[in-house]
Amino acid sequence: MALSDLKKPFSTLTRTSRPPRDHHIATPGGHFIIHYNNSGLHAVPQDYTLNDSIPDFVFKAAEYLDESYSMLHDSLGYDHPPIDNIESPEIDVYFNYDLSYYGVTYPETDLGNGEYTSYLTLSTQLEDSTIFYTHGLEGLRVTCAHELFHIFQLGYKYRSSDLYYFEFSSVWFEEYMYPEINDYHSYFSDYVDGWDVVLTSNSGMNPYQSAGFNFYIDKHFSSPGNNIIQHIWDRILTVNAITAIRNELESRGSSLEEALNGWGCSQVLCGPFSAPNFQYSFDDAAELESINFSRNTDHLLTSATDDIALTKTPITSYYKISGIPSNILLFEAMFDNDVSASLIGLNDDQSKVYPIGSQSIIIDGADYDDYILVIGSDASNASGSYAFTALYEDQMAALYPNPLSSGEKITLSYVLLEDNQKANLSIYNLSGRSVYSRSLSSTYKVAGLHDLSFTPPALSSGLYIVALQFDDTVIAEKFTYLK
Repeated sequence: MALSDLKKPFSTLTRTSRPPRDHHIATPGGHFIIHYNNSGLHAVPQDYTLNDSIPDFVFKAAEYLDESYSMLHDSLGYDHPPIDNIESPEIDVYFNYDLSYYGVTYPETDLGNGEYTSYLTLSTQLEDSTIFYTHGLEGLRVTCAHELFHIFQLGYKYRSSDLYYFEFSSVWFEEYMYPEINDYHSYFSDYVDGWDVVLTSNSGMNPYQSAGFNFYIDKHFSSPGNNIIQHIWDRILTVNAITAIRNELESRGSSLEEALNGWGCSQVLCGPFSAPNFQYSFDDAAELESINFSRNTDHLLTSATDDIALTKTPITSYYKISGIPSNILLFEAMFDNDVSASLIGLNDDQSKVYPIGSQSIIIDGADYDDYILVIGSDASNASGSYAFTALYEDQMAALYPNPLSSGEKITLSYVLLEDNQKANLSIYNLSGRSVYSRSLSSTYKVAGLHDLSFTPPALSSGLYIVALQFDDTVIAEKFTYLK
């Protein structure tokens, strides 16, 4: 069994009876009873360095469960799980011999409307580093956090279609609770070559490997006292998980396709491509692997122009584009509604994300080795296309905003194919009279792609021409000024 195949699930099958154990303790916080054996098959490790009568694993489990409960209930605001009243009002935890799972949460009694009482088990074998990716007390810590969140989730709403989001959330909470452990790295490594699966899939490792989606939306949208994951779980009381995610993102001025796109950029910008200029990268991006195409070779493209069909939804998809010339390039792309995309230029830690919108993008092809097209789609049978065009003359690539209001900065994006000795910026009215002029510094004279921003003087409302004058060429564009 590969280490990455080990999980921390909850069972969709109810146990016929709870496992009997010889000993039990109440946790200091009073929310749990931990049941364990000191001998036999289900014996916990017999180390007593922390307490003369309580094994270390049990003693520390009590600590980890209490602090995870405090974070979930007291800090994040989740409702207390329903009380089972079977043995006591506390949440019951059982140490169990298990070589397949770190821990398991078992739904027990259906209270109606998808709300369940439950209990959890923890493996007695977590010290075994040959079985468990994260082992010892660190393995125990993240398992307590993970399984306890399942206990809370089952007190909200259980739908079989939402299993993926149960695991997304518990993997996220492990890292939220214990960011120094990084158990999630083992799951992310499964995503790097197994990414061609819809977000909502409950199959295989997807409920674990795609948990980065929750990491991304938490980092992008949460703020103190306003955690997006908690708000999604509040919505799950009345709608399924994917609808809850859509609704919550829309309430924050975003969309599912935009979040899928942003998450995809985070997954690319890992390892050698971890780029400090990307605002929402994973905290451990440099330690993680970037996505690869070993299982998706049909997504390796070598054409400067191509059409793309997106048959799965909702999904984050990737296309690697190679063999693009190192000229100054015009990049254009068009996609259906409910699709959001970005182009990433790959150049180690200088990799850069170019969001794709309605305007063309100018790229200096010499800056990048290859490109990855990241596409977030929440549309059925969507399609799109892209095109790189090499530029062979000096030209204005973009002028914005246009119209320009009084006091606003105007930005000129332009391309120079050769170095120049002189450079001047002028604004003319339609009579040809200069109303503004200045020389440009050497930075704006050299070959390449340039962005020049400035605030024009106060002008009368009307149509004007902005002109860039170089050694042997003039680049000009009209704009409207509104006073």
